[in-house]
Amino acid sequence: MCGEDSRKYYGDKTLPLRNQLRTSLLTRYPVINQERFRSFNILNKQDYGAGAQEIISRMAGFHPLPINRLCNIFSRYHFQLKDDTTFFTSACQAIRFTHSNQLTHTIPLQDIVYRDNLYELLYQHVSLLRQGYLYESFLIYGSNLHNYSFVYTEKENYLLLFDIPGQQLTLSVGHFTETEQLAYIANLFCSFICHLRSIASSLLMIEHILLDHSPASSHRLSLILPRWSKGVCKPEKFRELALKRLPAHLEVQFLWLKETDFTQLEKLYLKWRQALAEQDQAMVCTSATLLSGFLHQWPFKIYNIHAYNW
Repeated sequence: MCGEDSRKYYGDKTLPLRNQLRTSLLTRYPVINQERFRSFNILNKQDYGAGAQEIISRMAGFHPLPINRLCNIFSRYHFQLKDDTTFFTSACQAIRFTHSNQLTHTIPLQDIVYRDNLYELLYQHVSLLRQGYLYESFLIYGSNLHNYSFVYTEKENYLLLFDIPGQQLTLSVGHFTETEQLAYIANLFCSFICHLRSIASSLLMIEHILLDHSPASSHRLSLILPRWSKGVCKPEKFRELALKRLPAHLEVQFLWLKETDFTQLEKLYLKWRQALAEQDQAMVCTSATLLSGFLHQWPFKIYNIHAYNW
C-alpha cells in the first residue's frame, strides 16, 4: 500500500491518522516500502525482479518467490498440470463419475489452513492427486467448497465428488468410511488449491527496451501471468492495481497464458536472464531475439494510466 492507497482507503480519516495507519501497515509489511524503487540486478539470475514487480505481486495476492519454473512447483507435489482440453479428452476418464439418481449431500465448511506436512495425508485420500494430473481451471474452481458434494455408495462408504462448473461432468475425488474424515479432507483440499494457486501465480515483468533497442520498444512493458492467476486476482482489478503503480509514460501489455505457453516463456526468460548474469553478449542477443519473437505471437494491446478507462 502506497501513499495514494492511504487516501483511497482512509479518506474519511484526518491526515495525521492516515499517516499513522500507513506507518502501522508498513511496519507490519516492511518489504512494501523497502522494495518500492528497486530494479532487478541483471548480474544475478536469481534476483526476483524490480520493486514494482514485488509490490504488484504481493498486492494481487500472489506469493513472490525467487524465480522458479512452474514445472518444479507442480512436480514437488507429484503431478503435472494439463490444459483443460487435454485433461477432459483423455486424462480424466478414469475418475469420471456418473450420477444414477443418488442423493448428494453438501459438505460443512471448516476453518483449515493447509501446510506442506499435511500433503501426504491429502495424497493418500485424493485420487485426483494420485492420478498425477490436475487441469488449469481446477486451480480456479477447486478451492470452492460449494463445488464439492458426497454420496453414499452401495459398498457402505462415502464418495467425495467435484462438480465441474459449466459442464455436465462430475469427478470422483476419493472414498471414505466416515463423513467426518471426508469433510476434513475436502476442506483441506480446498485450502491446498488456494495455496497452490498462490505460489504458482508467477508474474513475469519484461521491459522491451532490454530485448530490442528500437524506439518503438523504449516505453513498452509486458506483464505476463498464467491463466489460473485469474482465480487470485481478476484481470480488471490486476490491470488497475498495476497501472497505478507503474510509471505513467509506459505502454503496458497484459498477457494471461495457458500452461504450455507460460512454461515455454519461462524457459526463454530464464535463458535470457542467465545470459545477462554471465555477461555473454552473443547469448544475450540470441535469447533476447527468441524471447521477443515469442512475445510477438500476441498483438501488443496497449494500456496506460492516461488511456485506461477506470
